[in-house]
Amino acid sequence: TNGTVINSEWIKKQIDTCFNRKSKTDIKTEKENTELNLLSVQTQLFLNHSNTHILKNGKIGLSKGRIKVMKNFKRIIAEFEEETNTKIYLKNINFAFEQKLDNWILDIKKFSINYGGTIKRDLKVICRYAKKKQIEVNPHIEFLKVYRQQKTEKIIQTLSFAELEKIENWKTENEKLNNARKWLLIGCNIGQRVEDLLNLDLDNFVYRNDINYIELTQHKTSKEVIIPITKQCKRIIDTGLPYKISDQKLNEYIKDVCKLAKIDNVIEGDLFDNETKRKIRGLYPKYKLITSHCFRRSYATNYYIDIPTPVIMEITGHSKESTFLEYINKPVDKTRNANLMLELIERAEQKRAEKKQTPIVELKKAN
Repeated sequence: TNGTVINSEWIKKQIDTCFNRKSKTDIKTEKENTELNLLSVQTQLFLNHSNTHILKNGKIGLSKGRIKVMKNFKRIIAEFEEETNTKIYLKNINFAFEQKLDNWILDIKKFSINYGGTIKRDLKVICRYAKKKQIEVNPHIEFLKVYRQQKTEKIIQTLSFAELEKIENWKTENEKLNNARKWLLIGCNIGQRVEDLLNLDLDNFVYRNDINYIELTQHKTSKEVIIPITKQCKRIIDTGLPYKISDQKLNEYIKDVCKLAKIDNVIEGDLFDNETKRKIRGLYPKYKLITSHCFRRSYATNYYIDIPTPVIMEITGHSKESTFLEYINKPVDKTRNANLMLELIERAEQKRAEKKQTPIVELKKAN
């Protein structure tokens, strides 16, 4: 009466139900659901659909950098599972698992705090991705703690205006080092990430109202920025744009450039050790600590003294002042902001006063 077809398949199902047996279909479905609950499987599915992810800014598709980070996360998870002889199921990511993971990250592998925090962050990303698809995820995921290095523990390296002048004045016949020297000086004068810096070509240089600018769209954020060309930057560009080079080679050569330019004062910093594959804090000649990441930080730090923060952020591409200040490891200086505001107000008042005086001067000339 209800339309059910009574056949051999129906009879088998009734018998299996009666004796609490699992059919082949049920076993297959259960196996598939179990596999889908694996963190490694969901991470791979996340990567498989990287071109269709909708980001917060409305953009579709993960950037190459983000894909690279998630592939590294997958590798780390595989390493954890192998070393601990476990399989990570999303439904089992509870408090005990989190403690086990933290111990492995910080005590056994001795990863940096920031790197460990990145692993925890990406773990939450995959869990929430699976949860959207109604995959069973342990409720503890909402309580996972992501950690990072505190400001007081962070040491950043920058090149001052005086050090940049020393590097500019240092000359060499070595083509590779001279090319790296150019990239370093341009990088410290335009405040862009290294992937945007190394992709500069003549098309990025524009001429408007008798002023030269560099115009580009930042790869990571898709933000369009217009950068004024400083005098030092212009002097370097006038000798010809540097040729393309990999980030790895650039990091190698700029250490030699800084060493030969006598950027060798001993300072505290974190230096990568090839044997342990970890950064070790200690006292080193400064040139050993210089990397391409120092370029953007140098720009932001050097100009932070005299230029309002929002103006610098417009060039560097930072969205939040708190993120920018953390980037250059500076606290919020309200007195500085007030003084800058006062200076701008006084300039505006002076301009208004000059405008009021102009008609009077012209009138006297006429008389």
